[in-house]
Amino acid sequence: MGGMYKLYALRGSCSLASHIMLEEVGLPFEVVLLDPNKEEDRRTLASKNPMRLVPVLEFPDGTVLTQNLAILLHLAGEARERKLFPKAGTLEHARAMEWMALLATNVHTAFTPFFRPGSFHPEEGEEQKVREAAVQRIEQAFQVMEDRAPESGWFLGEDFSLVDLYHFVFFRWLRVVGIDEARFPKLRRLADATRAREATQRALARENIRR
Repeated sequence: MGGMYKLYALRGSCSLASHIMLEEVGLPFEVVLLDPNKEEDRRTLASKNPMRLVPVLEFPDGTVLTQNLAILLHLAGEARERKLFPKAGTLEHARAMEWMALLATNVHTAFTPFFRPGSFHPEEGEEQKVREAAVQRIEQAFQVMEDRAPESGWFLGEDFSLVDLYHFVFFRWLRVVGIDEARFPKLRRLADATRAREATQRALARENIRR
């Protein structure tokens, strides 16, 4: 499909995964970094996704696709020659989906109470307890991944894949919640390797993310 794609994103959020992916596959695109504190930007997001969540990928013909997993998998299909995800119907594909589902559900959702404790209706003055419980769940999820992560190469073997890209986005949140990255050496190695890629560097620069 020719023309320009448009990605609606929030700086440093999970939408960074789709942002990096667009850089990886080399499709023409622009990024609209929304400010959740601006009413106009909130209306824009709501008009693109009734769930009011990023990322949102708008195709050149105006078609809209939401959810990181859907966007990442679609873009991988647009660049099959890059082999960023195993072929459907194989055990390798199922294993890759296992990693992606773990990241999208157990890992991503573990951070939510920390960033938005008020959404979980704590008693007055107990938001810190909600955050502390969230940190414990985050640590547990990352320990599971650390135990399963490879000693060398990438998550799925010798080649960089969507799993590496998606993991990087959440791994960099550890410092935000006060967890020492050194506790997960295998995961830190993988995150550092993804950060060093040119596509990642371009996306980080565009979102003005320095760490």
